[in-house]
Amino acid sequence: MNAITGSPEQPARSPLDEAIEPPRPARPKRWRRRLRRVAIASGIVLLAGYLIVWWVALRFVENPSWPPPADAVTSNGAQAITEEFARRDNPRRDDVRLHLDGPEFFPAMLADIEAAEGSIHLQMFGMTPGEIAGRFTEALARKARSGVEVRLIVDFYGAKVDAGSRPYFDDLTAAGVEVVVNNVFPLDRDGLLDEHAIDSWQDEVGQSDHRKAMVVDGRIGWVGGAGFQDHFNGGTFHDVFARVEGDVVRQMQAAFLTSFHSLGGPLSGEPGSLDRYFPSPPGPGTIRKTLL
Repeated sequence: MNAITGSPEQPARSPLDEAIEPPRPARPKRWRRRLRRVAIASGIVLLAGYLIVWWVALRFVENPSWPPPADAVTSNGAQAITEEFARRDNPRRDDVRLHLDGPEFFPAMLADIEAAEGSIHLQMFGMTPGEIAGRFTEALARKARSGVEVRLIVDFYGAKVDAGSRPYFDDLTAAGVEVVVNNVFPLDRDGLLDEHAIDSWQDEVGQSDHRKAMVVDGRIGWVGGAGFQDHFNGGTFHDVFARVEGDVVRQMQAAFLTSFHSLGGPLSGEPGSLDRYFPSPPGPGTIRKTLL
């Protein structure tokens, strides 16, 4: 055996051997190579998954607002397309006055709710504990108990459905208000609140619904940016609601009812069954509008 440590199977290298042929660096172990390959493959899969989710759920597409495209829902076609949508077994996902800030538009909206005779259809993103949410909850529950049809679409996250606002929704459903929820986070459930079931499509996930709108008796429409939250009533947030009448209200009604049904709300699609939601306006109005 050589004086420099070695073994009978692999004799030790002498200093001369080292000078003539330097030792080769040790090859990385197989598990390290495999780990790198797994990490690279996982990164590619995650990147591809992110791009798919972004394209399907998170991408914003800006369309021109005027003139409307050829397939836009017109006022005259609003009822027919809503009835057609309601027949689907598994639906997928005139004059203008601006009201500035909560102290002006909240009382006016509540006055229209109090005057409702047939239906109140309300879509709301933010609804958190406070004076404003309490006033609207009381007004809607009172109208429902008096026989007026009240339907409500809320965003699970924005309205804190299973958190601080739960007492409001308990009061509303007990009074007969039909509530459906948009679930931006899993699990997506369809149907009326407290009767809903898991949706196999999960098509609401990633689709936050930030709209705030109301249609009263199919004749009066409200659309704006404030939630049922006290900070919109205290001067710290500046926001606007518009009250509209005329042809555009029928388009607002179509937007509400198709959204309500896509979230599992019951809706009849028989021809003529929705007549009361789409009354003809007394006049066409003078201001050209489009509903986005």
